[in-house]
Amino acid sequence: MSLVTMITDITSKTLHEKTGQVLDRLRRGERFWVLRDGKPEALMVPVEEAIDPVEHQSLESVTAKR
Repeated sequence: MSLVTMITDITSKTLHEKTGQVLDRLRRGERFWVLRDGKPEALMVPVEEAIDPVEHQSLESVTAKR
């Protein structure tokens, strides 16, 4: 199965209204295209599948300083 067929479309409004449910689904491995005005704005993937681990490490260092 290709990666494209495994991604669920979700509107930014639905994400806003159901953030907790979407995060639960992410935790279970689901991926999402976040759409605004019918066009993809963001790709949400589980943290274990981070696209840029260097960026994730940088975020951890910023978060740790708070």
